[in-house]
Amino acid sequence: MADINWFLLRGLGRESEHWHDMLPLLREAFPGDRFFCLDQPGCGPRWQEPSPMLITKTVEVVRSDYLALRQKGELEQRPCYFLGLSLGGMIAVVWGQQYADEFQGAVLINTSLPGINRFYDRLRPRNLLTMIAPRRIDNVDAREHKILQLVSNEPAVRARLLPSWVNIQQRRPVTGRNYVFMLLSAASFTAPSRSPFAHTLILKSQQDRLVNSRCSDQIAAAWQVPLREHKTAGHDLSSDDPHWIVEQIRAWREH
Repeated sequence: MADINWFLLRGLGRESEHWHDMLPLLREAFPGDRFFCLDQPGCGPRWQEPSPMLITKTVEVVRSDYLALRQKGELEQRPCYFLGLSLGGMIAVVWGQQYADEFQGAVLINTSLPGINRFYDRLRPRNLLTMIAPRRIDNVDAREHKILQLVSNEPAVRARLLPSWVNIQQRRPVTGRNYVFMLLSAASFTAPSRSPFAHTLILKSQQDRLVNSRCSDQIAAAWQVPLREHKTAGHDLSSDDPHWIVEQIRAWREH
């Protein structure tokens, strides 16, 4: 496979800095590729921007960064691929629907799609309050601790990442309003009956406690695309086992 421009998109209320070890590992594994991190409105450098209620509007905002890179000539003549985690995967799919010629491939991690997955599988009902309640906690340490407990299955990873997650939220806090609008945007579209990308890989965590892992099974089956399963990691697979993700991408590219 030719060298690729990768665009990385995180999930609900998370930003580019939350990729942690994932980005340097990708750069080391694929030195010929280029990697660009994108942030949705309400997160990262865009933390003061209002998050749209419609995911199509989110795509337009995030796409402006892609277009700026293209105008500067930084993308070169090479295929563009997404690496999208959870809500980041949904944004990638809608982008692919709206602008079919811009991206040739995508790796979608622990994502879910309305129209393919049932709403109570996309966010387990018992976890809805767990996800919303932390936004009402004034103590940032306690809030990020609760979120990490839900999305990571590795105690050592949670302990290592907590100070960083707290620091990120102190510098660029995600507002309660933006958090709710991101949740609403995840239900504001209907997934296509087939993948909008020429090449698609689905990665899932069997022990995902936020989203039912069968969502990935159903997407892969509907689209007839390859699926790879991690046996122990949590929803934030890129934090729990970034090395595994790299190996799955490597094997997929060599297939």
